[in-house]
Amino acid sequence: MKGRHKAVKTILTVMLFLALFAAVFSGSAFAASRVGYYTITLPADTATTMGDSSFTMPITVNNLATSTGSIAYVRLEFNTSIYDVSLSGSPPSGWTLANTNNGEGHAFVLFTTTTTPIAPGGSQTFTVTLTGRSATNIFSAASDQTDTLDYGSNRTVMTVGPSFNNNYFDKNATGNADTWKRKALYSSISATPASIGSGGTITVIQTVVNRSNTTLNNVQPVGNPTITTTGTAGATLLSGPAPSSVASMAAGASETFTWTYTASGSGSLQFCNSARNGTSTATSKNSCSGYVAVGDFTAYLTVTPSQIVNGQSVTVTMTVTNNGSASIHNIRPTLNPPAGSTNVSGPTPASIGNLAGGGASSTFQWVYTLTGSVGTTFTFSGYARDQNDTGQYSLPNPTYSNQVVISAYSVSVSPTDVPSGSANVTLAFTVINNGGYPLRQIKITSPNTSFVYNAASGGCSGAWTVTTGGTPTWTNFWTGADYVPVGGSCTFSVNYSSVPTVSSNTDYNFRLDIWDTQTPTNGEPRASLGVIVKITVYTIALVAGEYSLNPNCVTTLTATVSPDPGDGSIVNFLETAGTLDPHTSATTSAQAQSTLRAPYPYSASITSADVTASYSGGSDGVTITFLNGTACATGVRILDWREVIR
Repeated sequence: MKGRHKAVKTILTVMLFLALFAAVFSGSAFAASRVGYYTITLPADTATTMGDSSFTMPITVNNLATSTGSIAYVRLEFNTSIYDVSLSGSPPSGWTLANTNNGEGHAFVLFTTTTTPIAPGGSQTFTVTLTGRSATNIFSAASDQTDTLDYGSNRTVMTVGPSFNNNYFDKNATGNADTWKRKALYSSISATPASIGSGGTITVIQTVVNRSNTTLNNVQPVGNPTITTTGTAGATLLSGPAPSSVASMAAGASETFTWTYTASGSGSLQFCNSARNGTSTATSKNSCSGYVAVGDFTAYLTVTPSQIVNGQSVTVTMTVTNNGSASIHNIRPTLNPPAGSTNVSGPTPASIGNLAGGGASSTFQWVYTLTGSVGTTFTFSGYARDQNDTGQYSLPNPTYSNQVVISAYSVSVSPTDVPSGSANVTLAFTVINNGGYPLRQIKITSPNTSFVYNAASGGCSGAWTVTTGGTPTWTNFWTGADYVPVGGSCTFSVNYSSVPTVSSNTDYNFRLDIWDTQTPTNGEPRASLGVIVKITVYTIALVAGEYSLNPNCVTTLTATVSPDPGDGSIVNFLETAGTLDPHTSATTSAQAQSTLRAPYPYSASITSADVTASYSGGSDGVTITFLNGTACATGVRILDWREVIR
């Protein structure tokens, strides 16, 4: 009851404040006086993509140096026919997100402070999250759109002090960068393998989805990808893009464009590109691949998950690969953690005794807890070193991980890749809550009607009530007591009797709306999240001839690709320990093979290897156990060089 009285009191206070504010500018209560000018700026190339679940952007309010007052009230208004303002925005330190409003002709967010106003010549950045109108996905149109902050009377900020409601600021019409693009195309890029020796072949795939509401013609990449390099690494184009363009792409359809490159030198490569239609009226945001490490001895870092809440732990993986011909020994890693990170465990293992040449890979892992405010980003860096022999360092040195960002809420989905046309698919959505209140309602909306709902279950310690409806189907989870606690997580599963059948790998965006115990069930959600599930054309089944190996013994791995992609299609193999040969293999009758050799000598810290085979978005994996035996059960035993010397 106290909470309800407090909420009512807050609403009445804000209403009174807004009434006084309106009176200021109508002249009915005060003789208002202008005490300065402000500008509002957004980062260059700020853009959202049609069909996204939500859109977060930093908006900087600048108080001009010629002003005579400090800004303590910021009201940002948006086009209410297109956007709703989410409650999950983030004010700067010392400020409060005092109110949001959606409807009645207005969509605005109000930030206030009594302690840290914006002094003349100063600025503050406010993080605002928008969704589509009525909590839908970002609206689609036939082409790119330019959206603008709607300032109303152009008097959206006021001064602090005894005459708070008497003084106002006007927007300075010059120097404002207060628009952003709503893009009609979605684009993502991958580059494989993640590690390669000089002379090896890199495959780059750009996936483009038409997020507009109409058919687009002549959809194509914007030239070849731009390549960012470090060290002496380089890439020479072998082929692509294939296809060069798509004559007609229906709304919601997707296409993949493929290039191949020959790697050279040593260092790292990153590929970036965007897409457009023939008249450039529909474009995408620029997207980039992960880094490809090039050299005889390489290392690359990955951090999962990439979106977290404050205090959540992440796993950092350093994959080291020996693309040279000679073995590398006694490899030890060095990791440079960012500020705000605390080591929980690792590295595991502390060292790798032997890494054979020819593309053998192995991994080190750490667990870190990351702390920071919403919007804080983290990047790890590091390298590995051969402590014996030549003492060489891995390249690039250092290597950098993907970026991790802290959000008030985060969501992950499993599995992330689903074969085209699959039946009886269960998607598990894990929601992490680091907002101010427990969560009591989760609404999951499927991307289109090709995801046919069958059943749902989930919650925390007890079952949640499930209701469904809408076209496409939404699944609503609700509880009166079994809340997702602050700092906790719960998983919500939705089973689909069938999923889309696609002709090319397609990313589908699932929307999650969340309500906490302070947001009305029938009102606007506290926040809206999105998570991508990829529907893949190809599936892979990976099997091993032997699943347990003694030291220096081998097993044959066979990957079967379905449907048959045609002879000569390249399958990528990756191991976490032992030695694979080869790492890329061409298909014959839909099958590609590689062999894995167990480490020699046996190491108690390396007891198994995970081997993964992948092709065009499809993947499968097996685990091979390493035994402490004295003889090969299968295969041919090859002496290590140190054994020969002895």
